[in-house]
Parts: sequence; C-alpha cells; structure tokens
Amino acid sequence: MKKVFLLLILLIKLTTGVSYSQTTFIPTGATTIYDMQSMATPSHIVQDRNNPDYIHAVYMSSPYYDTTFTERTVKYLLSTDRGLTWHLVNNIPLYGTDFPVISLLSTGVPVISLNFTQGNVRKIISYVDVFPGLGCFISLGTPSCGGAFPVMTTSNHITQNNKFHILTSSGFTSALSVTNPSYTPCVPIPDIFGFSNRSSIAKSNDGRIGIAFISDLSPGDVFFMESEDNGESFGSAQKIFDALFDTDKSFIGALKGISLVYNNNTPHIVFDVGKLDATEKIYKEKPGGIMHWSSSLLGNDPGKCKYIARNDSNSYTNYIPFYKNYGRDELTSICRPSIGTFSDSSFLAVVFMGTSPNLKINGSDTLRYNNIYISYSDDKGFSWKKSKKLNPDGILKDWTYPSISPFNYSTPGGYYYANITCTGDSIPGSFVNNPNFGKSLAEQQYIKTGIYTDTQTEISTTIGTVSYYDNAQLVTNGVVKALRFDESTGQVLLTSSAPIDENGNYEINFTAQNYPHYIVAYPNSEPETDFVPTYYPSTVNWQNAETINSANNNSNIDIKVFRNSSSSRGNNDRYSISGVINKKHNNLLSPLNESYVYLKSGNSFIKFIESNVNGNYCFSALAGGKYKIIASKLGYSTIENTVNVNNERSIVNFELIPILKKFEPKSNITPEKYALYQNYPNPFNPVTNIKFDIPKASYVKINVYNVLGKEVSLLMSENKPAGRYSIDFDASSLTSGVYFYKIETADFAETKRMVVLK
Repeated sequence: MKKVFLLLILLIKLTTGVSYSQTTFIPTGATTIYDMQSMATPSHIVQDRNNPDYIHAVYMSSPYYDTTFTERTVKYLLSTDRGLTWHLVNNIPLYGTDFPVISLLSTGVPVISLNFTQGNVRKIISYVDVFPGLGCFISLGTPSCGGAFPVMTTSNHITQNNKFHILTSSGFTSALSVTNPSYTPCVPIPDIFGFSNRSSIAKSNDGRIGIAFISDLSPGDVFFMESEDNGESFGSAQKIFDALFDTDKSFIGALKGISLVYNNNTPHIVFDVGKLDATEKIYKEKPGGIMHWSSSLLGNDPGKCKYIARNDSNSYTNYIPFYKNYGRDELTSICRPSIGTFSDSSFLAVVFMGTSPNLKINGSDTLRYNNIYISYSDDKGFSWKKSKKLNPDGILKDWTYPSISPFNYSTPGGYYYANITCTGDSIPGSFVNNPNFGKSLAEQQYIKTGIYTDTQTEISTTIGTVSYYDNAQLVTNGVVKALRFDESTGQVLLTSSAPIDENGNYEINFTAQNYPHYIVAYPNSEPETDFVPTYYPSTVNWQNAETINSANNNSNIDIKVFRNSSSSRGNNDRYSISGVINKKHNNLLSPLNESYVYLKSGNSFIKFIESNVNGNYCFSALAGGKYKIIASKLGYSTIENTVNVNNERSIVNFELIPILKKFEPKSNITPEKYALYQNYPNPFNPVTNIKFDIPKASYVKINVYNVLGKEVSLLMSENKPAGRYSIDFDASSLTSGVYFYKIETADFAETKRMVVLK
C-alpha cells in the first residue's frame, strides 16, 4: 500500500541546521566466515574524487565450507552508480590473504595492499588494477619494510608521479609508480614510541604525509608525525593524547581503533579510548568514548583532544548508552572510529561501533550485538552533531567494523552523502567463526547515508510501486534511480535513488529543481537478477519512456518491469556473445561505458549487463540459437541486432549516436563568469569533450600539455563572443597517460586534468 501521507505533501521545508536523511543498506555480495576485518581501523572503501560515480571497496572473504581458512582471499568490488549496485570485479589472485586496505591513485586506479602468509611468516603484498573495473591485477611485490598489517595512502597530485605510500608494522616505504614498483628504503618508526599495527596514514593536498599511531611502549598514548619530503624523512613525533591515570592505578587510554584524514591541509585524527590497567588489559565493564584531535583545534597539545561521543555520563550532549561488550578481541562499548571528509571542506564525518542492548544467549555464554553510529561536524571539527544509529531497528544483527571513504562527494544544495562499509552477521562477537557458537556467514554491507543542511531547502517527492509486466506481481528487491541528461556536459546524472521495499514501494526525494527526469527500476545484482532495467512506465528504450518534473510532487509513478527468463538455457551452454559499445560522433568512435545491453531469446529477456569503462560487454554460458541484443544508453540511439549463435564466441559491436546534444553556444544565454569544466568522458579513448564559458567577447586560447609541461596540442586560438562553448579533443596520436588542458584569456586562466586510456 502506498504511503498516503505523501500525497498531502506539496513541499517539505527543512529547518535551519542539520538533519539526517534516509539510510540505505545495500549488500555487496561479499561474504566470509573468517575474522571480521578486525585490524585497527582499515580503509575498506574509497570514492573517486574526480569521478564520484565510482566507489571502490575491498573485503576479506572465506567460503562457508573452508573450515581451515586456506581459501580465504580478498575481493575487489566496484560500484559505478554511487553505491546503488555493486559488482564483484575479481578476487586478488593469491589465496591465504587477509586484512586488505585500498586507496586510489590520482588517475582513479585502485591500489590494494594486504597480508599473506609465506611459511609461518606474515608478509605484505600490493596489487594494482591498471584499468579500473576490469580486475586485471598486477603484483607490485613486497615492500622493503616487511612486516604486516598495512595501511596506505596515495598521492593526490599527478605531478608527484603517482606515488603510493605504505605503512607496515615495521616502518614506512614508498613506490614511485605502478610502472616502477621498486620501493624506497624503509624508514623505521622510532622504537622509543613502540610503534604497532594500531596506526593510520594519510596525505595532504600540499604533499605532506601524516602518520598517527597508538604507542605500545607508552600505553594508551597517541602520537602524530609528518613528512614534508614525500616520506624520505619524518619530523619528531608529537604526543597528541596523554593517557589519564585514575585513582585505582588504572587509566583512560587509547585502545586499538585510530583513523587519520587530511581536510585540505589540516590533519584530523579520531581514536577510541577506554579504561586500561598497567598491562593494557581492557576493563570491558567500564564505559569508553571516541575522541578527536586536530591541529586546528584550540589549546595546547595534547590538550586539543575532544570527545565526539562517550557513554560515561548521560549529561553529555552526544551520550551513547553504555552496555558491556562481551565480544572477543579488543572491543569496548563504543570503539573503532573511521573519519572521512567531503567536497565541502567544512564538513567531516565519523562512523563507529556501539554495543547494543540486545543479547545473544547460548548456554552459559552471553554476547551482545553491536550498532553502527555516525556523527557529523559542519565547522571543521570544532563541534560534532548528536550521533545517529544507522542500522535499522527490528533486524537483529551484529553490525561491526565500519569504514568510511576518506573522501565523500557533496552535491549542490547542501546534500552530504557518506559512503560506508560494515559487516553484518547473525552471531555477535568479533569473529564470525566463534568457537562458542559455531560458524556463520557474515556479509559486507554498503551504507549510504547523508544529511541535509543550509536553510529552508525545498524537497519534492516522487512515489510509486514496481511490479512485473507479465503478471503484476510486486517486485521486492532492487532500486529506483532518477536520471537526468545534463546538456551542458553530455553526462547522464544520477540525481536521486531509493530502494524498493518489501511491498514494492519506492520513495524518491529531490531538491526542488525544474528538470525532467527519467525513472528507471534497476535490479539487485546478487545472486542473480530477476528483472532487467526498465524505464517508467514500462520500456527498455528510454525514447519511449515518460519523464517526471523533479520540482513537483508525483504520485502513482508505477513501473512494470520485464522479467529475466532462463528458458533458453540448454544443457550445452558453452557459447558467448561479446563486443564493444562505441559512441559515434563526428565520424569518430570512442568507448561508451555504462550502457545497458539486453539479451533476448524470442520475446523473453534472459540477461543484461552494463558495458565497462572500455565499452566492453560479454554474455557467457549461452546455448546455441538465435538471439536479439539491444544496446541502449540515455541520450543515445537504441540499436537492436540479431545474431545466430553457433560458434563458441560471437562478436557483436554497436555504434550509438548521440541524440540529446551536448552543450552548444546559445545566443540567448550569457554566462555570468568565466568557467572551464571537466572534460567528458574522463578517462577517454580517443575523443573527449571540453566546455567553457566566457561572459564577454574575449581572445581564447586552449592548449593541452603532458605531465612534463610540454604542449602537445593547440585546441583553440581565436576571438570568441560571449557565450557557452564546447570543443572535442581527439587524442588518437597520444599515448596513454595523464594530460592537462588550459584555457587562457586576458582576464582568466585555469587548468584541469584528463586521462587517456588506450
């Protein structure tokens, strides 16, 4: 039944300040019965700041039947729609691996570091997927420091030659690039501080490398140190938290969770604290807290540390109720914080675990479940909003080990979305394979949550139901996406989304903007899709779809989706159909990613797939016979081909022609200011589009340079009247790599980065 009260809403006014939005939990399809990612506070997820649609994640996995854990491995997962759907790209090609961390090079290429065991020795190895999303991993070998439990950061600046930096339990080292993975000599952490695996590393915009760690030799103390020469040397470690001794010879000290991020060039560190004895044994019956330190806070080190959340006093603004944590490992009532930044540099977010009042009772042993909390700061960490519990009520699971992306994209209009992963398990306790309760299968969850800020933001709502076309049965899985074609960039924008609930309903919220939107129902990817992406009201061809106006409240926007059928699959399913989806523009071809490709047998849909960053698609495990293939993308022509499959591999390529044009000069629009926009697509091969604005008649020069600063192309050098313009750049003559394009006028100059992938 639809939510009737929404029909009465004209515009929802959000009051001044900050309010939390709806939280969505989306399974990624990664599961494990092995240890639940318990090393300190690793980075398991990262959003690409240059292409925020792409979110990368890693997860340590062990199959249910593998009771010896010899087949445990690391899974690399990718979302190309800001977390709505996830795809298991590949496993790291090495078994017996665990405790992964992930970071991105400035080109968007993921680097993954992890543990493996050789003999009885723990070692570290790193891998890179040169072409994001393909899962073609190249080993970067073992860093010079040795050790285990890696944490990692990468350079934000291409001019620093894509360096990435690894901190292990033995010290610090760097690698020059993925093309030169030889590591620099190990820089040991001074022994006087007792460095351990309780550490975090990050890099500032101006190139400084920071390390935060909890000391082993000075129990409960936290230190911070920086390098200003790309890791060749580090300054003296400063104590940023001094353990507080109590009257009973115990003390309040840092435990195990610690996380560091730079907000522009300012370091921010969060860590968990609790009550310890002289041997660092944790008093689990005592409350704890989450603390924050930054060089920008008032006071003298280590007095700059402030509580974000605590459960030792219910008079505290951000009080979390105290319940003793009975779980294994070094877990307390609130612990394991992870910190991330946003596009808006004033914003920060921290996620952490908190013990639930719910118990798991089995014989004489009792364990408590855990919750996931989040707290935001909208003033660069000077104050923190009251925490919100993210996991839903009524679903009894052990939610543990949250990790937030170091960078999170904020959208115009005051919308801030945090990208988080955590683990959900039916049995509480730190380890999935709990000796007291037996094994259970834990699942990695992606959490998308956010806040609305600013004053008097107007929200409109679109609601409807999703059902199957053939029998009107309600759909109970998947998501509904609101898509808009941006004529200024030629991009398809994901404006909003919402899950389909158990009653087939969805509810999408918009900032009230007057844009036409296409509404598409999209299935979950795991374990197997039961319908194909379908536009409102019921079509796979966007040209036959109806649009809605996002500024209005819309009801009864019901979508009838087409069911996937397996009827065409025979006993000899060894054939495949593959090919490339290209965009054809000005007689030039370039790969077209994120195109929907549908496979039909007769009148039945049997499979669908999205083309990858290189435009490739592949349908495998097919029986011989006649098939129809439909290639479609919003803004482009939809093409249907027929193929008789009688060979093991059939090749079918598509050339889609833009129908909705990208931005062109409009005489009736005069820009208010100069602007140079990010090229699209990016990365690209071989053609991309660059647009720019000029508010008055100007002489305009646009050049392209390589990373050495050498000019490789002159795109424009002429007088232009005021207006909005676009220009195509053909990089057929250039090699793969990073390039810069620069616009110059008498009053304006700006440079942006682009990537050629061949």
